[in-house]
Amino acid sequence: MKKLPKKLYHVTLDMEHNGVFSPRVPLSRMKTEDAMTKRICVADSIEGCLTASPFGAHYLSESLLETNDCIKVFVIDTEKLGLTSAEVITPDELYQSGKVEDAYLTGEHWLLQDISIPAEDHSILKITGMDDEEWKLLIPYDIKVQLEADKVDLDDYEEVDEAYYRIVGEEVPNLCMIQDVTYVSI
Repeated sequence: MKKLPKKLYHVTLDMEHNGVFSPRVPLSRMKTEDAMTKRICVADSIEGCLTASPFGAHYLSESLLETNDCIKVFVIDTEKLGLTSAEVITPDELYQSGKVEDAYLTGEHWLLQDISIPAEDHSILKITGMDDEEWKLLIPYDIKVQLEADKVDLDDYEEVDEAYYRIVGEEVPNLCMIQDVTYVSI
């Protein structure tokens, strides 16, 4: 049985959001991302949320202009909400099934049931700094398995890019990772 993290996070630019969520298929998602499963997208860190969100990654600085550098953060206490492993899809499951190609990088989880997050678990944070300069290779699971079978060194960018091009016919995509977010509570 899979073990759930004690805390997960959801972030939004909607400062008025009341913390009541129902699973849905997001309108903004990666073109290769699952378009059928209704879910609430969360991650195991604020940085993971900011990397995975439609307004995040390399769009984040521009998006924050709309909110004076503020985000609303919801802390999902899995124990307090009584979430079970049957109601959560983990990053490994999302990545290996091909539902979300970057889940292994962002720590994205999917919640499959309605949740209501208590007001004491909402906060507004003003982002005072972050590092968004790290780019990671975004390799779909099935291609990663093939690269590993071909004994490609996954830490060697040039070797991965060359092998990926042989398989897919294009350069390996990259993901801009948000890291080291600093903030103050408002």
